[in-house]
Amino acid sequence: MTDDVATGLSLLRANTAPGAFHNSAERCDQPKCHPHTRVAVINEIMILAGDEEKKAFFTWLYGPAGAGKTAIADSIAEICHDEGKLAAAFFFSRGADGRKDATHFVSSLACQLAMTIPEMQEWVSAAVESDPLIFSRSLSAQMQALIVNPFNEAAKAEGSAQLSLPSRPRVVIVDGLDECDNPKSQTEILQVLLKAVQQLSIPLFFFVASRPEYHIRDMFNRDQFNSVTNRIVLDDKYDPDGDIERYLRSSFDDIRRRHPLSRHLPQVWPSDEEIMRIVQKSSGHFIYAATVVRFVESYRHRPMERLKIIFGLSPPNRDLPFVELDALFTHILSSVGDIDLVLEVLSLLLTVLGMATSSHMEELLSCDQGEIQMLLVDLHSLIRVPEGDTDEIRILHASFRDYLLDRSRSGSFYINLSEAYAKLAVMYIDRINLDEGTPISSL
Repeated sequence: MTDDVATGLSLLRANTAPGAFHNSAERCDQPKCHPHTRVAVINEIMILAGDEEKKAFFTWLYGPAGAGKTAIADSIAEICHDEGKLAAAFFFSRGADGRKDATHFVSSLACQLAMTIPEMQEWVSAAVESDPLIFSRSLSAQMQALIVNPFNEAAKAEGSAQLSLPSRPRVVIVDGLDECDNPKSQTEILQVLLKAVQQLSIPLFFFVASRPEYHIRDMFNRDQFNSVTNRIVLDDKYDPDGDIERYLRSSFDDIRRRHPLSRHLPQVWPSDEEIMRIVQKSSGHFIYAATVVRFVESYRHRPMERLKIIFGLSPPNRDLPFVELDALFTHILSSVGDIDLVLEVLSLLLTVLGMATSSHMEELLSCDQGEIQMLLVDLHSLIRVPEGDTDEIRILHASFRDYLLDRSRSGSFYINLSEAYAKLAVMYIDRINLDEGTPISSL
């Protein structure tokens, strides 16, 4: 490597976010997929990533908040790295410097690509030296100068580089796109990646994981994206309850073996009934089960007492088991527009309605047609939001229900269930008065 190339790469490294890399020290305690869990979905992703004849250059993994997308992305990154397939990765995280916005996104990918595809180094360095202000340019300009042009120049070069480039790592992982703090930036990132795919002479394969937020779904639904994207939704197809049960049994086995009070713990603990109770409460989302395990395994406390707190059989005192989970719910609710009307909808869902169509909700709340769908557009990670008027709305997390009904956890988003039932009764009475003689069941 010449001095000029080294200087350019040094300047590039100074403008990256190393904490966003898959193996950064900043992310070393990030939970990975537990052994023998998520096997089916990981295998499916790896098959797509390894298909040399593929026409789809994006795989979008999406699912509700807490479904385990980042753990899966981490596992994919590790497997790809071990197999020599990982070209670059960027793990977004709200509140983490360097990882909460798109400022260092392209430069961080370019830095990693220059390491995993050495043929690019000369061209990347030249781009930085010719325009030292490149890092202040638009994402599109950065992508063109730091990744697309260097990659294509390396592909055109004669000799061994031309032969080796197609065999270099080409999987790029972008996790937590929804955690990039500006929805416009999230959309711009996808636009820039799509344009890059269209321009690269030897394509890269992009694995993107996110919550199904409206603007992200809208981008992937567009014709240009739709034709080059594989979609994987974390739903019941991949047996999340079975994976969560395996994770819980293994984790509690570890607690019984390794906890300082292990000799005082029963051989059979927790009971099968207690395990399945946690599985049911998880609603297919690993974040709840992982939160329970982290709370119970504390070496400074008695595991059996901590589990009783989880089940509400002992007072929590100052130990709040679901602080991390509550912060996630609060963050999502804080992002919505008309929170008062959202809480009205949630109140109805917590009553005997359980599930309701958007048209039913609009009738009860005297809303215009389509208003409920627009209202809930930012809550896809917590609520099943219908595509049509006759599809049912329902809460996805059992733990989200607990959060809403506990004032100490939800604060200003607390819902008083007695008041919710009273409001529902008044709504039905009002509808009966408006349409005299119509039975309640037909409303």
